[in-house]
Amino acid sequence: MLDIQTPGLRAEERQVIEDLASLLAPWGLPLSQGRVYAYVLLSSAPVGLDQIAADLEMSKAGAWSAATQLDRFGHIKRHGTPGSKRARYGPSEDLTAVMAAHSALLGSLGEIFQRSATTAASDVVAVRMEELADLYLTVWRTMDDAIREVKAKHASRTG
Repeated sequence: MLDIQTPGLRAEERQVIEDLASLLAPWGLPLSQGRVYAYVLLSSAPVGLDQIAADLEMSKAGAWSAATQLDRFGHIKRHGTPGSKRARYGPSEDLTAVMAAHSALLGSLGEIFQRSATTAASDVVAVRMEELADLYLTVWRTMDDAIREVKAKHASRTG
């Protein structure tokens, strides 16, 4: 594990950043993006690329690349800085957006497995595809229910 030694971050924050980045890597998020994502989540206000790069001991170009990709996929949100071209980054307003995208993917996979079961060349393959369809569609419905519940709680707190 990479140990970030910067004065701007407490040891507990460094650990959370590393833990989240490591856990998100198998989901396809490169470590640098995972670290920037975790850093932004831990920030109390939108933060600029200079600060991100300094605190995470990465190049500004690396921080920009990571932040741009994270913004593109809805993990974080880019904020303009009045009177400047510089951007600041903060958490996305919809913290469920990323999970909703994963959930939709699971639903699509379940539907493909379901269709495959009806066109399978053998009973063995049909059963396998039906079981996969059942698994993916069940997880998809469960995730969508959880996302709706979280959104409703958020709306009641902020509305």
